[in-house]
Amino acid sequence: MGRRATCYDNAAMEDMEIQKKLGVLVLADQIGNVSEASRISGISRDTIYRHRRLIKQNGNAALKRQATQDLRHKTVPMKRLKSWSSTSRYKIRTSA
Repeated sequence: MGRRATCYDNAAMEDMEIQKKLGVLVLADQIGNVSEASRISGISRDTIYRHRRLIKQNGNAALKRQATQDLRHKTVPMKRLKSWSSTSRYKIRTSA
């Protein structure tokens, strides 16, 4: 059986994520070129600049992953799907 994740595991994962982000920022500073650091690390330039801005404003703790709202879409009732399908030129398959 698998073992349960503990709060220590989660904290360690957060620390690893922060270290990765800091590593990319250090790379960009060492190279002196954000575009090149972006290519090497696979992180977008926008993300690198955003991380720089976050650290400047709030320090390293700002790189922690933030909790987000559950943004799932509501399920559309099958009745409504069928009515859309009958009025649309695109047919929606309702069975597998």
